[in-house]
Parts: sequence; C-alpha cells; structure tokens
Amino acid sequence: MKNGNQHQRVTHVKPGEPTTHQLSEMLTTLARFSEQLEEYDTRPHAQNHICPVIDKVVEEYTALYMSCVNAHQQALITRARPSLPVNA
Repeated sequence: MKNGNQHQRVTHVKPGEPTTHQLSEMLTTLARFSEQLEEYDTRPHAQNHICPVIDKVVEEYTALYMSCVNAHQQALITRARPSLPVNA
C-alpha cells in the first residue's frame, strides 16, 4: 500500500475509533476465539453466558466495520465523480 493511500484512509477515521484494518483483525480474533470456546469448552456457563456476549461484541464491531467500509467507498465515489465526463 502506498503511503498516500494509507494517509487518506486514516483521515476518514474519527479520533478514538479503530481503523478498518484494526476492526478486521479484531473480528477475526473474536471469531476464532468463539470457535475455540465452542470446541474446547462445552460447559453450560461458556455456552450460555460467554458466547452470547462475544456474539454481541462481534455484531457491534461488524456494524462499525461496515460503516467504515461504506464511508471509504463513498469517499472514493465522491473523489472520482468530478473526473467523470459530463454528457451534454
């Protein structure tokens, strides 16, 4: 990735919010953790209490991730729009 592209992506992140890349890493980690928990710990406590919490966190981070991706795509469209030919 070019430094210019990386700088442009970072500018779309609000202060205090994770980047799209960081969200992707967190979602991957949470998904793997959830899979391992379900595979290795079949006690009712894990299945009834921990897994639903993980699912809720994944749901929230997924929504934030999609919001970031949509904002980035919209920025690309907006930037490209002025260079489109105008039909007379």
